[in-house]
Amino acid sequence: MSALVVGDYAPMRQILRGILKEFGVGRVGEVNNGREAIEELQFAIPDVIFTDYMMEPINGLDLIETNRRG
Repeated sequence: MSALVVGDYAPMRQILRGILKEFGVGRVGEVNNGREAIEELQFAIPDVIFTDYMMEPINGLDLIETNRRG
């Protein structure tokens, strides 16, 4: 299983990464914001995305909507 953690607060990304690793998630990627996530999704499709809602320049909701549109 793979996951992508998207958030602008590095300590929270690290905490979530640790929790996911403890649950046995094999590959956990991290990016700082929605724009970086969209770029990352062009190269790798994770099984699950954990995203912060309030980020700049692209927030979590816009990221999910963009991802669903393909």
